Amino acid sequence: MRRKLNESADVELAIAKSLNQANLSAAEVEALHELSTRDLMVDYELDHVLANKVANHIKAQQYRQNAQNQYTPLADFSPSDTSLTRSFPISETKKLTSTQFKSLVFRLLKEERNR
Repeated sequence: MRRKLNESADVELAIAKSLNQANLSAAEVEALHELSTRDLMVDYELDHVLANKVANHIKAQQYRQNAQNQYTPLADFSPSDTSLTRSFPISETKKLTSTQFKSLVFRLLKEERNR
């Protein structure tokens, strides 16, 4: 059974690993995924740039774990709803006009801001 990260020291270790671009375990990704940029800045005294760096590393680790789970299943791993491709949800097989592409990009940006 996977151990939950509840201790502050474990979360701080996961943040330090993220800042050094080290691989994270599934429990660490799950614990850090719940933290917002504000939480990282206030509770863990990171500036905005470092908090965004941690958030981007968490997304990259989610992609890595999803891809790894397809080849070698991880114990107690439940895949997130993220895609395995960085171009998701843009279909690479469907041709979009420039207007359709712009509206898609604006919709994605709006969704990202609302998170």
